[in-house]
Amino acid sequence: MPDGNDDIELGKRFAKLGYYIFLDTKVEVFHLKKYNFMSLFKNEFYRSFGFAKLATALRETTASFGKGFVNVYPSFIVGTIFSFILIPLLLSILFIKIPLWIFILGILVYLVINIRFLNFFEQVRGFFAMIVVVPILYLDQLTCLVGGCLGILNGIWRRIKERIKKSHKDH
Repeated sequence: MPDGNDDIELGKRFAKLGYYIFLDTKVEVFHLKKYNFMSLFKNEFYRSFGFAKLATALRETTASFGKGFVNVYPSFIVGTIFSFILIPLLLSILFIKIPLWIFILGILVYLVINIRFLNFFEQVRGFFAMIVVVPILYLDQLTCLVGGCLGILNGIWRRIKERIKKSHKDH
């Protein structure tokens, strides 16, 4: 499964060795990727899988909630986890008949968690585009949640295999 995070791992190695990477803000970079709806989510799945696998390998998974991981901010991680909570809330309204205001409150909390991104999007693309991007952001975060969880499980599984391998060498 490709995860495309070699550059991030290299940057982490440099930092661990005490090297610095300087960012020149005058340099502009254009990504030449052409996305359609499915390729966007496929890319987001593999990217989150690779980030989570790398964070797990570096033992930075839990620290990510407080400080983020590379260019993934804590609010995105929290929003990703909270995106899942909206599913049982919606199902509860449909099947258990909980009050609608609880679901609306959940949506408002979700929007507040993602306010920095939504504000940025509104400034760059406008109010209408910001409204349109909310369901796309939601699907993106659900996709990242699945990729991230599988990446964490993959990272844990790799560590378990390494321990087993090491214990066999020691005996």
